Amino acid sequence: MRLLLDTQVMLWWLLDDPRLGTHTRALMASCPCLVSVASIWEVAIKHRLGKLDVTPASFRDQSVSAGAALLPVCITTPSIAC
Repeated sequence: MRLLLDTQVMLWWLLDDPRLGTHTRALMASCPCLVSVASIWEVAIKHRLGKLDVTPASFRDQSVSAGAALLPVCITTPSIAC
């Protein structure tokens, strides 16, 4: 099983936030985790607005260092493919 983590869950994991439960942490540690590049965009927007201290580059780098794979956003049409 692979886990697709949303932005908030990934932030809680990276910041060691107690709101991320023990069971969830264990599951994340035992399964391959994916983070969408859309989460990096979300962090960039919130950082630019002053709502988040984490930079998008730091979020990306720490996510990868923590073992998560980045999932690209793809538009699949006959002329465009990822």
